[in-house]
Amino acid sequence: MRLLLAIIVAFAPLFGAKIETIKTYSQAMRKTIEAIVIAPDAADEKIASIYLLHGYGATPNSWLEIAKDELTIAADKRKVLFVLANGGVSWYIDSPRDKSVRYETYVAKELTAQIDAQYPTIASAKARAIAGFSMGGHGALFLALKHSDTFSAVGAMAGGVDLPPFSQYWGLTRLLGDLKTYREDWIAHSAINMIERYDPSALTIRIDCGRDDFFRASNAAFAKKLRDLNASFIYEERGGGHDGAFLKAALGDQLEFLIDAVKADKR
Repeated sequence: MRLLLAIIVAFAPLFGAKIETIKTYSQAMRKTIEAIVIAPDAADEKIASIYLLHGYGATPNSWLEIAKDELTIAADKRKVLFVLANGGVSWYIDSPRDKSVRYETYVAKELTAQIDAQYPTIASAKARAIAGFSMGGHGALFLALKHSDTFSAVGAMAGGVDLPPFSQYWGLTRLLGDLKTYREDWIAHSAINMIERYDPSALTIRIDCGRDDFFRASNAAFAKKLRDLNASFIYEERGGGHDGAFLKAALGDQLEFLIDAVKADKR
């Protein structure tokens, strides 16, 4: 896969995927939110879509800074639409403490509906995937497990899948409150605890994590839970830490996996 990407990146000018920033509206939060869409140059039929969720402190544009060529080429070669969603610093949840944060509703319901209305995408979970890095990896797994009627395939790269061990970081107390007081909310909003509550067999799942990543232990625990339930998934640890170099290395395998999942049988 890496050699293939290296070859096709060399011929990037031959492809004409369109990158545009669009304005979407969240009724749940009563505000306009920008997203970036990468659409293939031409498609003879309706196409699948893949939603990418950025990490904490990043933006949708961060994906273009790391992998613009890979994403535009994949869009054109495989005829798939990429949606680079904006999750702010929300961890992609509907916060039980801050009622102005409704990013679960926004991404899983509002954004997908607006994309399907504006672009020639297949309005079906079978042709819709979601993936993310770090905070976005948590969001992708959390949303996919809870909304398998919206997404059928999910990928996580170094996802922060277990929130309580990191309660002092990344604005989590603002979203979930004090851990001691609101422990049940912390548990309910951690992706690792969604496995028993929802059906992982409804999803095609791939998880990548760096061996030197501070989220490695929780990702391995997530994979163990899936394994104990006899769920079908791919879990791969590779060299690297929690950084852009790891993300760029993992993204090629993730894209190949997710595109194959949503384009199976030309859904």
